[in-house]
Amino acid sequence: MTIWDACSFKLIAKTNVGPKIYKIFEANQINGFFFAASSDIKIFDHSLNVLDQFPRENRDETIRLMMPIDGTKIVLAANTDIEFYALFCFDKIDLIVRKIRIKQLKIHKNCHSDTISCLDFLKDNLFASGSSNGAIYIWQADAMQKIMELKPFEESDLCDTFTKSDFFSVCGIKEFDSRYYIIASGLSLCVYDNESEKFIFKIMNSHNGSKITNLLTLENNLLVTGAENGSIRIWKFEENLDQKSILNVNLRLVGECLGQSSSISILKTMSKKEIISAGYDNIVIIWRDSVAADKDRKKEITKILSMIKN
Repeated sequence: MTIWDACSFKLIAKTNVGPKIYKIFEANQINGFFFAASSDIKIFDHSLNVLDQFPRENRDETIRLMMPIDGTKIVLAANTDIEFYALFCFDKIDLIVRKIRIKQLKIHKNCHSDTISCLDFLKDNLFASGSSNGAIYIWQADAMQKIMELKPFEESDLCDTFTKSDFFSVCGIKEFDSRYYIIASGLSLCVYDNESEKFIFKIMNSHNGSKITNLLTLENNLLVTGAENGSIRIWKFEENLDQKSILNVNLRLVGECLGQSSSISILKTMSKKEIISAGYDNIVIIWRDSVAADKDRKKEITKILSMIKN
């Protein structure tokens, strides 16, 4: 495991955490800690010292996803299980935690009938899990219970062009505008309205026959999706009232980034104006908003010219 400085791109620390580490997750809610998931759960500080290690009960189930919630809990997705753990912080001085411990709270075995492929925080202690067969559950983190099941695609949605397998493999469930859930599953993008408790918009084939692998939300009502064919698309979320004053929503395609030659494996934001993508082609690309960059450049030039004149 390595730690890099995002500004200078220099290597800060490196340690061998074993060959079975599946993924590494940063605990954004707790300053200076990283979680590493394998058969056990490990917590490291920024110097990569092990602060605590918890031996999981069901070590045969591979951890696929991990998510910290409010700095007090960790939720794990291990094949078809959802596991809950508590975090106990000690020696907390000026928001800096010096010691931390992990305790198992609850395990929901086989809560999904297929491998869990998505774990996303929503809001107000709610999170969502999605699986490879298209099933989606909304969870209450405090109660550690499922409270809702979403079914984006019923038999009525299918036709000769599409089959159920086209909409499997949920890869993203994002809360949007405090009212909607945006769901990426298989070929499709859809919008669920929490007020009407209905799916109100669907794009059945969002990447020209290629399944979505990543879903990212940005500012200014923008969404970004990555797909198996290496394409990245940018969507604008829009609301409007029709002639009968009925609210309609739309996801309008406003941009596309083509540079990866393989499936998109990682899609992250580096800043408000930059997106990082990585694929199985071992290429990392930083995409920059050229319009915003031009505006910033003109501002800097104007500022320099005004300083010269003065």
